[in-house]
Amino acid sequence: MGKAIAPLLSNMAETFAEQASAVQDLLSDAERLLRQSEDVYNVIGDGMQLGMPFSQSSSTSVINGVSTSNIQASFPISGSYGQGVATLQGSQEYGISYLGVNVNGRTISVPLDGSGSGVGVGRTEVFGGSSSSSSSYSKNKSGFDKDDVIDVEFVDKKKY
Repeated sequence: MGKAIAPLLSNMAETFAEQASAVQDLLSDAERLLRQSEDVYNVIGDGMQLGMPFSQSSSTSVINGVSTSNIQASFPISGSYGQGVATLQGSQEYGISYLGVNVNGRTISVPLDGSGSGVGVGRTEVFGGSSSSSSSYSKNKSGFDKDDVIDVEFVDKKKY
């Protein structure tokens, strides 16, 4: 029975090694994009540090004989201004298809073309080198800065 299990375990180990390599490649690409993003810098600050993924999943699909390995990972990101959670989605074959950072409930979608600005930008996908995104919010048009304070007062409404 040991002779029958050995090849199976060997294949599993090989698959895990390939997946680990793919995740590391995607994390390296994500780090480059995060460091290029002005919007991420504005909320994270200097000395950006990326932690190891604390959540990771993968799946493989075969469509018309073409195999695609999809990977999703979440990892901590921190700097001199604050900290948050970065999430990436991608594949070994096509690279990163989504990269976002959540800081204090605010999500920044990081552009995958390296342009650096992506606050409020919808999901950006890159397949075969093309990129598309839409934006309803622009840091320059908002009139707000990261250091602005919004004062809100809550009043309980009494029912009589």
